Amino acid sequence: MKKIKMNVVDIRPLEEVTKISEPMISPQEQFGIVKAMTEAFIRPPYEHDKILKEKLKDIENISFMSTANTIRFSAKDGVSTHDFKQAIIQAWRLVKTFLVPQRREVILTRLIDLQFLCKMPYGETPPMRNMRLEQMSKSLAEYPADCIEYALKVLPIKEELNGNFPYLVHFTKEFMPSVNFRRAVRNKIEQVAKSVD
Repeated sequence: MKKIKMNVVDIRPLEEVTKISEPMISPQEQFGIVKAMTEAFIRPPYEHDKILKEKLKDIENISFMSTANTIRFSAKDGVSTHDFKQAIIQAWRLVKTFLVPQRREVILTRLIDLQFLCKMPYGETPPMRNMRLEQMSKSLAEYPADCIEYALKVLPIKEELNGNFPYLVHFTKEFMPSVNFRRAVRNKIEQVAKSVD
């Protein structure tokens, strides 16, 4: 005797989706963003921060303001919840584009090229150097692409390094204020998104 399989259908009513979900950036979009932000003429990261601020201010239905110690992100007067949610998603996506990292392989290639312009630490063997460059590329791959490109172009000509190979602290010193600002804006937008849900 064959057993009859029954299809069970869920007949609960569908709930209206009202939560704000984090916008995603596809790999193709990431490639385009990195390419645009790392062109031959590299702007300092603080100039990209100014562009980000202006673009956030141009988004309809939100009020954005940032000072040295404060970031304000809120709905303009009379804006519906739906329109504000759309504006939050737009702002969130915009900030994420300014945080897209450079690929680790690209950074490693650039660091390998850079090593021939600078003196290596005394006593460092080629295997040690390779390990250090790989570790540095892994650490730098956590930062926005434009910041990394800027540091890679600026550090070899820094007078205080006197031709020595820069270390991770030298790279991050060039752009950490920008990274901190962008991450703070992203965190503020996430916080507002959660409070609206």
